[in-house]
Amino acid sequence: MKLKIIVTILFLTVFGDSISKPQDCRIRILVACTKNATNRAGSEVKLRAQLDKAVHTDLDQVLRNSGIGDIQIDLDILFLSSVYQEGNDKFATMADLKAGQSVLNEIKKKCDATQPDIVIMIIDNPTMCGYFEKGNLTSPDFILINQPCLVNNRSLERQFGFVMGAGLLDPMQMSEGFELDKSPPARA
Repeated sequence: MKLKIIVTILFLTVFGDSISKPQDCRIRILVACTKNATNRAGSEVKLRAQLDKAVHTDLDQVLRNSGIGDIQIDLDILFLSSVYQEGNDKFATMADLKAGQSVLNEIKKKCDATQPDIVIMIIDNPTMCGYFEKGNLTSPDFILINQPCLVNNRSLERQFGFVMGAGLLDPMQMSEGFELDKSPPARA
C-alpha cells in the first residue's frame, strides 16, 4: 500500500494535470495521543478537533496546493488508556513507539489490527515540535508531534511532507504546498 501511495504521488507531481488522476489513493493514519498531550489540549474532544483541522483542513489544503490532488486520508485516533511519560528525549520516545513495549503496546496492537501507513504519536514534550523516522515497505512511518505545535506551528503538515519525501515550498507559508526531494535526512 505504501509503495502505491508514494508512486502515485510522484507520478501525479511529475505529470500533473496532463493525466487522469486515480481516485483511490488512500493513506491510513493512526494517531495515538498520550494522556499528557490530551490534558495539555484541554480534553479528548478538543484534541480530536485539533487533529481533524490539522489533517482534514490544513494538510488537505497543502496537498491540493502541491498539485498532488485529492488523497483520501483515513484517520484513526487512539487515546492511550495508560500514562506514558514522554520525557525530553525524542529518540527514546521514538524507540518506545516503534517497539510498542510497555504502555505503548496498546499502539502496537492497534497497528497490527489496522495496518496503518503512518503512525503519529501526539506527545507533550517542550524540547521539540516534530520528528519522524521512515519505516520500510512492511512497516509504517512514524511521526512524533508536540501537542502545542500541532496547531501553532503546523508541524503535522511538515512532518507528513518529510515522510512523503517532500519539503515545503516555503516553510513560512505552509499552505503553499510541497516540493519533492526536499526532505531532510531520516533523523530530522
